Amino acid sequence: LADILRAKRLTSSNFEAEALLMAARKSAVEARGARDPDALKATQALVQLYDGWHKPAEAAKWRAVLAGGPGTSSAAR
Repeated sequence: LADILRAKRLTSSNFEAEALLMAARKSAVEARGARDPDALKATQALVQLYDGWHKPAEAAKWRAVLAGGPGTSSAAR
């Protein structure tokens, strides 16, 4: 996950960062569950990505996941 987060910071493409973070989160959730620390880190990174990308609806969706709302056991999409 650390490599993926580093790639997110280094990439100039939000689309690439989004894909990397979604894949990291999905993998962590499938392996260890939605409350796994790596899954939570990837989810927080998605919130930050969408905030910076000026996509408030997407950021809000992932904030709800962090808060234990809808989509906590799988991807919010």
